[in-house]
Amino acid sequence: MELDNINSLYNDILIEHYQRPFNKKIIENYNIKQEGINPSCGDELELYLKINNQKVEDLSFQGKGCSVSIASASIMCYLISTLKEYNIKDIKDLIDNIIDYIKGKIEYENIFNENFRELKQEFQDLLALKDIYKIPVRLKCALLSWITLKEILEELT
Repeated sequence: MELDNINSLYNDILIEHYQRPFNKKIIENYNIKQEGINPSCGDELELYLKINNQKVEDLSFQGKGCSVSIASASIMCYLISTLKEYNIKDIKDLIDNIIDYIKGKIEYENIFNENFRELKQEFQDLLALKDIYKIPVRLKCALLSWITLKEILEELT
C-alpha cells in the first residue's frame, strides 16, 4: 500500500471516531468519574468507569474538544472495552505502553507484552495516532483521555 493510501486510511479512522465516537455518553452505574483538561487547546472530558473486582466492566466519556481529542478518547473507550477479563494493573501497564507509542517512543509492535500479544490485530485503530507526536500542539490532545485513564488506574492499584 502506498504511503498516501496508508495516511488516508489513518485519517479516515480518526474522522470516523470523531464523527461517531464510541461510548460518548454517561454510562449507568459508574463508580468513578474523572475530569481531564487540556488548557492549551480547550479540550475537556470526563471519563466514567464501572470498576468491579479490579476489572473495567464499562467506560465512557463526555466532553468537548478538537477532533484529535475526541477521536483518541473514542479509540481508547473502544479498545479498553474489549479488555473486561483483564485486571486493572495489566491494563495500566498496557496504557503506559500506548502512551509511549503515541509519544513516538516505541513502535506499535512493542505496545503488547505477553499478556496482550493476541490483541495486536484488534488494536489497529491505534495506528491512526502513530505520527501525532510530530505535531506537538496535537500531542496533548491525543494523550488527554489516555493520561486521565492512567491516573484513575494508578489510584486503584
